[in-house]
Amino acid sequence: MARLKPAAAAGFVGFSYFLLAHLGVVYTVTPEGIAIVWLPNAMLLAVFLVSPKQYWPVFAGAALLAEIVADVPAFPLWAALAFGLINLSSVTLAAFLLRRFVDHQFSFHRFRHGLAFLLIGPLLAACLAGLFGALVYLGLGRADTSYLVLWRTWWFGDALGMLLLTPPLVVIARLGRATWGWPGWPALAETAAVLALILFITNHAFLPAAETTHGHFLTPVLVVPLLLWLAGRYGLIVTSIGVGLVTFQAIRFLRDGLHPFREASPTFVVWQLQEYLAAVAVAAVGLSLLVRELRRQQGQLEENEAALRAQRNVLEERVRARTRDLRRANRELHELNSRLANYATTDELTGVPNRRAFRERASRYLERAATSGSPVTLLMLDLDHFKKINDGHGHAAGDTVLRAIVQPMRDALRPGDVLARTGGEEFVVLLDDTSLSQGVGVAERIRAGIEEREVHHEEQVIRLSASFDVAQWNGAESLNELLDRADQAVYQAKNRGRNRVEHLHAEADEPTS
Repeated sequence: MARLKPAAAAGFVGFSYFLLAHLGVVYTVTPEGIAIVWLPNAMLLAVFLVSPKQYWPVFAGAALLAEIVADVPAFPLWAALAFGLINLSSVTLAAFLLRRFVDHQFSFHRFRHGLAFLLIGPLLAACLAGLFGALVYLGLGRADTSYLVLWRTWWFGDALGMLLLTPPLVVIARLGRATWGWPGWPALAETAAVLALILFITNHAFLPAAETTHGHFLTPVLVVPLLLWLAGRYGLIVTSIGVGLVTFQAIRFLRDGLHPFREASPTFVVWQLQEYLAAVAVAAVGLSLLVRELRRQQGQLEENEAALRAQRNVLEERVRARTRDLRRANRELHELNSRLANYATTDELTGVPNRRAFRERASRYLERAATSGSPVTLLMLDLDHFKKINDGHGHAAGDTVLRAIVQPMRDALRPGDVLARTGGEEFVVLLDDTSLSQGVGVAERIRAGIEEREVHHEEQVIRLSASFDVAQWNGAESLNELLDRADQAVYQAKNRGRNRVEHLHAEADEPTS
């Protein structure tokens, strides 16, 4: 409706209002001329609920004109004008309250909207309209019916129209193009079968018992489960079609004087039929709105679950990424700590343990030997003429020489022996579980390996030799004392000609065996 120009929309509203009003006047069965179901107000209420408020006066004017044109053949002009004003007031009040206090964009997507519509539209607005409409009928003086009967008949007729037509029209108006879709042949076949069964039942259920074929009587209550089936399966629009079909059949038969009720006055029959149609409409439309709300909540729940799953996946991926980062950082930190530890305990030039590392490992060896009583022997070597090498060939040559003598020492040692550079050209070796004579043999092999070693530097050959001392731990002296003894013996070896091995026996009251 909002997509049309105001003039065209007003013309459409007025024409539709006229058709529905004319239908209500033609199909009236009460002596007073009150319609059993009044649909124009329901259509106009739907228009007000989905249209901008600035269009309301234009639509109201078109509806009022249509009301007068439809009612004048059956009522005086003043009565037609009064009916139009009462209907417009009722519809405007319901639309204003629903859009002001329920939702500006009113729809039936929520069950609470349906409850609010039932209370404000069929119950409140239609009831108030009946209070004033009954006064107009009394003013016409066409019947001896009481004011309360006129009020009740108007109220139920107007309320039934709102229940039947307003919800599906609002839902259709609120649906976007993307919402419409092909339901499929099975769904269409099922819907057609249910509607056909409703038509069959109503063709017999609204007949008096004496006029049914073979005396078989189908009660109008049988259409209720079929309407509830449509409400649960196919929603509000299809349900409204089913309820409208039942209403049309009931009015059609009643207009011909046919109804399943026992002998009663026309007014009582109308009441009974209105009560039946109201109960059917409230049950079917209410269930369709409830199912619609449950499906909306289920869809919202599924969307929330999907969002939670997506968020959980994002969080899990972040946790995995953070875990990978932490593991990588831990590895890098471990490698860095390992390098730092290696730098702290390794001689950078030769790659063998430095003085600090040697003292730590040697102290543990001596503690273990003190407990087990196993012999420990210390080798100390000092390169001969190393200062001359540095002075004559340069410090680079000296560094090459220091690196070159490491391999002969490693070749002569066991995996558990401790080799270290303690400073300058001085190296020490701690031999665990080794006697003095065995230590001397190891020293001789190292001395010979160094003597055979040739270092080539800048097209010059540098011959190497080293002086050794072999000292056996006496089981009581400290590591420093053992190192001091060995150092003194090295100087003796140098004084005696270099390139030789000197050895010292253990000096203690209780020597190691």
